Amino acid sequence: MERKKGSVGEINAILVMMMRKAGLNAEPIILSTRRNGLLHPIYPDADEFNYLLAGVKLNENWVMLDASTGRGYPFGMIPVKCLNGSGWIVSYTQAGWVPLKGYGSAATVTQSTLNLREDGTIDGNMKISTKGYADISRRKALYLKGKEDYIESMKEDLPDWKFDSVYFENEEDIYSSLIANYKIHNKENIHSEIIYLKPIIISQYEKNPFEPDEREMPVDFAYQTEERYVMELKIPEGYAVDELPKPAVFQLPDRAAKYQFSASRIGNKISIINILNISGLFYPVEEYESIKKFFELMIEKQAEQIVIKKI
Repeated sequence: MERKKGSVGEINAILVMMMRKAGLNAEPIILSTRRNGLLHPIYPDADEFNYLLAGVKLNENWVMLDASTGRGYPFGMIPVKCLNGSGWIVSYTQAGWVPLKGYGSAATVTQSTLNLREDGTIDGNMKISTKGYADISRRKALYLKGKEDYIESMKEDLPDWKFDSVYFENEEDIYSSLIANYKIHNKENIHSEIIYLKPIIISQYEKNPFEPDEREMPVDFAYQTEERYVMELKIPEGYAVDELPKPAVFQLPDRAAKYQFSASRIGNKISIINILNISGLFYPVEEYESIKKFFELMIEKQAEQIVIKKI
């Protein structure tokens, strides 16, 4: 306390003692991180525990806290590395396992409103809103890199687009979604007779995360994920839509993962809706080929282009 320094275990042990002093039911919870491996549920080896959280029992439920994580973590959110199997409550009276898997989720919503101009350039606005672990990840990058470097890293994700302005909402409010607002433009098709445009201008999955043909270990997602992308493109007079990607729905058995894509034209507007849901967290080796194919089909669909011709 005097040095204002300490290991993860020391910091969280102090938090346990402070909560007890406040009259709360608090205990240390020890665990094995994801990189360290899963613990045997019946015969765990004491040497395999490598992390300590502070647990507090509220309304008959254990809430886990990590005071060592720094800024950006709301109450009850613990590092992704801790979302691994179960943790052990170290207690004279309450000892036992407490689940860590499925403890949180991540959600990202991207909304783009774009205008195709008569000279073939495209401009408009893009808004990205995040929740849960997606929000923590973006806030961490924003804090560590600073605004200027963070914006530069975003430019790398949108190589065909230029940024006119960027501003953030709820920067300091970790209990609200971090919202990034971008004003963007694209001159790749200026004065072109045929305009090609990817319907998904930004995606977390530019390539398949499951490239190897074979896998020896199960696929273990830390948390449930939802990514929702909506785009509206306004087309001026003098242009006609020549080709739109066809709608598609892919899903794994029991809807453990589901992907939906649709493209439609109403009047002078093209609307794109792209949704990815991953609700299943654990996939045995036998299901690896299925999940690899799922991502492969999704990335192929997102790569298809809108074709617009000048009349």
